[in-house]
Amino acid sequence: MARCGPMAEPAADDNGVQTAAPGLLSRAEAHRSIVHGVVWVSALALLGKLASAAKEMAVAWRHGTSAAVDAYLFTYNLIAWPIAVWFGVLLAVLVPLLSRLQIDRSAEARSQARLFRAELLGTSMLLAGALGLATWAALQLILGAGWTGLPAGTAHLARDASAPMAALVPLGMLVCLLSSWMLAQGRHSNTLMESLPAIVIMASVLLWPSRAIGPLVWGTVAGFGLQLACLTLALRRQNGIVPPRLGLRASHWPAFWRGFGPMLFSQSLLVTAVLVDQFSAIHLPVGSVATLSYANRILALLIAVGVTAVSRATLPVFSSAHALEPLVVKQLAERWAWMMFGAGLLVIAGGWLLGGLVVRLLFENGAFGPSDTASVTRVLQHGLLQLPFYFSGIVMMSWLSALGRYRGILVVSAGALALKIAANFWLAPRVGLVGIQWSTAAMHAFFLLGLQVVMLWPSAGWRQRRTPP
Repeated sequence: MARCGPMAEPAADDNGVQTAAPGLLSRAEAHRSIVHGVVWVSALALLGKLASAAKEMAVAWRHGTSAAVDAYLFTYNLIAWPIAVWFGVLLAVLVPLLSRLQIDRSAEARSQARLFRAELLGTSMLLAGALGLATWAALQLILGAGWTGLPAGTAHLARDASAPMAALVPLGMLVCLLSSWMLAQGRHSNTLMESLPAIVIMASVLLWPSRAIGPLVWGTVAGFGLQLACLTLALRRQNGIVPPRLGLRASHWPAFWRGFGPMLFSQSLLVTAVLVDQFSAIHLPVGSVATLSYANRILALLIAVGVTAVSRATLPVFSSAHALEPLVVKQLAERWAWMMFGAGLLVIAGGWLLGGLVVRLLFENGAFGPSDTASVTRVLQHGLLQLPFYFSGIVMMSWLSALGRYRGILVVSAGALALKIAANFWLAPRVGLVGIQWSTAAMHAFFLLGLQVVMLWPSAGWRQRRTPP
């Protein structure tokens, strides 16, 4: 079982929650803990994204940049929006909260933590079911009314896929909740489990000899179901799963709600950028949605090693250490932000030179031809420009989330999305998909600069500094 760092062996309470080691105070120990977490999560995320890359190779071989892929991606991205928002909120609010709660090991604290987890699970299940039904109804309305701008054939395919795909909302929301519980415990095996949907989709596409949209749709639903089952079994083995309960009686709900509202809006704004790109690409030539998706899948492989690893390794450490040594956490955050910015610059250089080769090796086969390779490579190269700002910004957001500076993150997110929409509106009709990638880089640059301003803004918590041990 992966842990965040080489610290004293954590104890587990009766909820299966590992308590934070009291020795996680010094700069050196916190730094080693982050490095250890980064190594583990990077390895697991890389394996997961390699599975995703294999899935994309299978989809490209079978479908190329056809209307079926456009319809599937359009439907999937709309449905993935609430799931991504939910996961972002849980990472920013629930993981720091649970990490701080682990410090108090009294019987009353453990009892309240167990009640909170049970009520959160019950509330999430109720919300997930209702949101799944609402998503299905909204998709039927949007696709039936022809508001999307999709070609008629593509819109018909998307509408047929909307009913089974709506099941992803309840499945995905529960997956996000259980994954957050594992992260709060310093366990990163959930990162590897994120590859299960891709593996199932790949098997479905390869074993189902059809270029229809069905294998993509049902493979996705089955993959999310398998991921949820594996997370449940993993938590049950560690006594980390609790029976769901309805109610809001636990004493930790007020602390959860304080961050929930601002982060809900903040994550909604940030995740909306994906939908903005999609609607911008729809009005470009047929296949543009698929071309953008193929390029972004390769970017996701790079982001997994950088953003996913660092954010999931730093957030529990920042959260548990901040209450005791704020200055240590601030210095760690600044150091890791600069390190990740430099790593992003190196990735740009390597990716620009090797991007064409990577696209050709991954995708050029079957229905995916040389012209598709050239188009995806160009979009990929310009998409690399976002990485230094993205890598560094995620570190800053982890630190500010640990501080509870949710309102500042919300304000910066709103400004970043406004810039994204304006840039897309101006650049996409003039430059095409490359303009969409430029606007993404501008959004992440604004986000990083905005978080720097929030970091420097006067706060009572920052004035009370102590000399680290």
